[in-house]
Amino acid sequence: MKCQCCHKQEVRFAWQPLGPGEDANTFSLLGNHSRGFPVIKVCSSCKSAFQTGDFPVYFTYKGFRYVGRNHEVRQVKPSLWDGGTTDLNGQGSATMIMRDTPDGSELVALVADPAFVASFVVVPDLMDACEQITRVFADDNGLTRAQSLAVAKVRVTLKAINHEES
Repeated sequence: MKCQCCHKQEVRFAWQPLGPGEDANTFSLLGNHSRGFPVIKVCSSCKSAFQTGDFPVYFTYKGFRYVGRNHEVRQVKPSLWDGGTTDLNGQGSATMIMRDTPDGSELVALVADPAFVASFVVVPDLMDACEQITRVFADDNGLTRAQSLAVAKVRVTLKAINHEES
């Protein structure tokens, strides 16, 4: 059986990064893991890399991607894509930024300025993208009024989405 992270080497350990332990560094020999918790089957190299931080160890569980490194596991942000344009009830149009979910896809943001769409799609964390764009343009004579408004609209949309998810 091949490792669920590198998909190359033979499995040696049962890794339980999502429980039952309080930290993600829960490894046991195959068959000796805690029942009722997710098990990721890993090789010796991936186990060592997770513990030493030599390289990130990626795995998928129930349709979500995770990365482990330096004794920590976090969910990987899903990739974003351009979902086409939509009419804003006679107030113009906006490009829909979508993301994949285990059940299909969902709307993440509406971007009114087409010049910014590519920037937001290639950078999965839109809030960080807005901050990076603001910093870059602030160092280079500032943003134009239209650019500032586009970044502000995305920030407001993201805050509304994050507030609804909480």
